[in-house]
Amino acid sequence: MTVFAHLSDLHATPPRWTHPAELTPKRLLGRLSWELRRRHEHRPEVLDALVDDLASTRPDHVAITGDVTNQGLTHELEEGRAWLARLGGPRRVFLVPGNHDVYVRGSRAAVARAWQPYLSSDGDSDADAIPSSDGDSDADAIPGSALDPPVRRVGSLALVGACSVLPTPTGFANGRIGPRGRLRLERTLRRLGAEGCVRVLLLHHPPWLRGISRRRGLDDARALRDVLRRAGAELVLHGHVHRAVFESLPGPAGDVPVVGVASASALGRRGEARRGRYHLLEPLDEGGFALRARVLDPAQGCFVEGEARKLG
Repeated sequence: MTVFAHLSDLHATPPRWTHPAELTPKRLLGRLSWELRRRHEHRPEVLDALVDDLASTRPDHVAITGDVTNQGLTHELEEGRAWLARLGGPRRVFLVPGNHDVYVRGSRAAVARAWQPYLSSDGDSDADAIPSSDGDSDADAIPGSALDPPVRRVGSLALVGACSVLPTPTGFANGRIGPRGRLRLERTLRRLGAEGCVRVLLLHHPPWLRGISRRRGLDDARALRDVLRRAGAELVLHGHVHRAVFESLPGPAGDVPVVGVASASALGRRGEARRGRYHLLEPLDEGGFALRARVLDPAQGCFVEGEARKLG
């Protein structure tokens, strides 16, 4: 059976400006937030423990729903690529970017250049062309957003990446897939469903707005839910909210489980619900998924077995 890991919001790379052009008001405020607060929560020793634990649990594939970096700076993308290599390399790791990766205008093209093997359909660096534009349209510079969404196949499992991130003003972290992106996504989900694949949709932002401010939510969450209602999927995974979330949305043949995961690097200083965590997921023969949580134990400095549940 195929077992894959879902992790998100690593925030693995401390921001350091190496060129004056990199300094923007948003990055200045983000750096202040990092120095005063976030660096005490997102810790490299937690990520080291995560790498060790993944080597022990040995999932067949690793799915990451964004925010490997903090500001998408050039040095961060390079350091982030080293972290992705430690997690298994491009043949084993599939990634959709987060709002901290695509932080300002120009970030999308830089992300595509630095991480393309992890963003593409098969881990091949030549799999997708990188568009030269970096505007706010759907035809942006993330592989799969100007074409059909990238799909990673692991046996009968199909991991489908939806890019929900775009450069936003200071104080905003909202996302959008856009009408063309949703059209391509629906076409891809329908095709994979007709092929009998177990479809798992990955995106950074949650496909709901309840309990999240509009400054941080998915602008077209309602339209995405309509896509899922028509085309269906077997599971939706997201990050962004830094806590475990278990929801469901209507699909054509029943409810679709929607699962968010806490930050993989968090000490949990704001509570146990926000402690470092990742999920191991296994498709079941009878349908649905078995989920096992691996959760940071701060006293031991390692990840330990957490809750288990059946999805779907």
